[in-house]
Amino acid sequence: MKMEFWVKRQEKKIPVVLGMMGVTFLVGCATPAPHPVISLPPAPSLSSGVDEVKHLPDVIPADGEDMVMALDQLDQDMTLSPEVRSEILSSLVAQPAPETSQDRLRRAQLLLLQHQAGTTQQAVILLQTLVGEEEKGDHAELLPLTHWLKQWADTQALLELQTDQLTRQSQELQGRADNLARQIQELRAIERNLSSRPGPDKAGTHP
Repeated sequence: MKMEFWVKRQEKKIPVVLGMMGVTFLVGCATPAPHPVISLPPAPSLSSGVDEVKHLPDVIPADGEDMVMALDQLDQDMTLSPEVRSEILSSLVAQPAPETSQDRLRRAQLLLLQHQAGTTQQAVILLQTLVGEEEKGDHAELLPLTHWLKQWADTQALLELQTDQLTRQSQELQGRADNLARQIQELRAIERNLSSRPGPDKAGTHP
C-alpha cells in the first residue's frame, strides 16, 4: 500500500515539473539575444600598383570637388597602358589654349609616367608653375595634389639623375676594361711571335 501511494504521489509531481520546465523554456526564449558585433571591412586603397612616392594625398578640402575629380582622373590614368597614356598626352598637348589646371595636372602626371629624363624635367617645370599660381589663390583647392605631384616629380628626377650618373660610370669602367683586355691580347700576340722565331744557328761554332 505504501509503495502504491508513493508511486501515485510521484506521478502527480510529473505534470508540475514539466510545467515548470516549460515556463523556464519560454522565459529563456523571451530573453532577447545579444546584438552581434559586425566588423566593417577596411576601405579599399585608391591604387595598389604605385610606387612608394606615389601615395595619394590624404587632405581634401571640404569644397574640393575639383580635387576629387582630379584624383579620380589621375588614378585612372595610372591603370592605362603606356601606349594609351602617350596618346592622351599627345591630345592634351595638341588641344588649344587655355588649358585648365586639371588638364595641366593630368599632363604632368602623364609626363612622369613616361619615365624619361626629358619628360620628367618637363613635368617638374610645369608643376613649379602650377604651385606658384595656386599659392597665389588660383585653384587653391588643387594645391595639395599639386604638391604631391611635385614631390613625385622631384624624387623621380633625382633617381633618374643618379641612374644616369651610374650608367656613365659603368660605361667608363667598361671602356677601361675593354682597353686593358686589348692591351693584354696585344702583349700575348707579341709573346707568341717571339716564341715562334727560330733560334740562332750554332752549327760550326766549335773548332
